[in-house]
Amino acid sequence: MYIKYIDSPIGILRIDSDGRAITEVATVACRGSVENADTLCEDMTKWLQAYFSGACAPCGVPLDPIGTEFQRKIWSTLLDLPYGVTATYGEVALRAGFPKACRAVGSAVGKNPILVAIPCHRVLSSKGLGGFTALGGVETKKKLLKLENVI
Repeated sequence: MYIKYIDSPIGILRIDSDGRAITEVATVACRGSVENADTLCEDMTKWLQAYFSGACAPCGVPLDPIGTEFQRKIWSTLLDLPYGVTATYGEVALRAGFPKACRAVGSAVGKNPILVAIPCHRVLSSKGLGGFTALGGVETKKKLLKLENVI
């Protein structure tokens, strides 16, 4: 396991790699004592820095989020949401082939282990922003959506 910490507009991010792909990008309260970044962590750092500078290119770094088959299907569907475009939980459920699974989709979106690159922040409730489980909650989601000129 390889780990790198970076400062970002949404706080400290921890980037994890298994040497084949990025397995996690998460907000953390503080830096850990171990940092041993590999080239994937460095590549993700460059992509995140570009993203936070306003670049809208899709993430080209290999991603391998750990989750159930259903969660991975939902996260894969999120990768099709372009920069600056949002969808509701219901729309994601429909696109993923589970039209009656809005709540399950919401749960899967909330468990996304690779923040920003898998754009769970682009998924909204039909009645507004909805929730956000990353450190900082809905305020973090708002920052990401403002960066993309959505709100």
